[in-house]
Amino acid sequence: MAIGHLSKGRIQWAPPEAWGKRPLERYEAWIRTLCGEESFRLRHVLYVGVDDGGLAERNAAFLDHHDWTDVLTFAYGNGPERIEGEVWMSLERIAENARKRDLPEEEELLRVLAHGLYHLSGMTDHSLEERQAMREKEDGAIRTYRAMFHVEQ
Repeated sequence: MAIGHLSKGRIQWAPPEAWGKRPLERYEAWIRTLCGEESFRLRHVLYVGVDDGGLAERNAAFLDHHDWTDVLTFAYGNGPERIEGEVWMSLERIAENARKRDLPEEEELLRVLAHGLYHLSGMTDHSLEERQAMREKEDGAIRTYRAMFHVEQ
């Protein structure tokens, strides 16, 4: 089966104004590349950009968690065979985390975009070993982005 077939699903960004002038076409191409590399069958992913309050409300309502987070993932598919779901992201928290880590904001955004995709594939990050594996995947995804778009580190 051709890799292109695996990554032909839809990627959407909501609400449009939350994403501003970010290079969404680049992000889509990169996400499709990641799906192809991992043999994920991309069906539909909705990336939703909100502020801390918007994500905190969802975190409390759906998970009964009452702490800050940068991402929540709602998977409708069944792992890598069908990548389908929503990735809710606090763009405010991502910017704050980038500042705290002394990283470019886009790098932190890429990490969270990839993190959500890997959760949709069925990857978890509950244990230390799972968190390390997730971090390795995220790092590899960022390297792929840099290579695709000739971004300096």
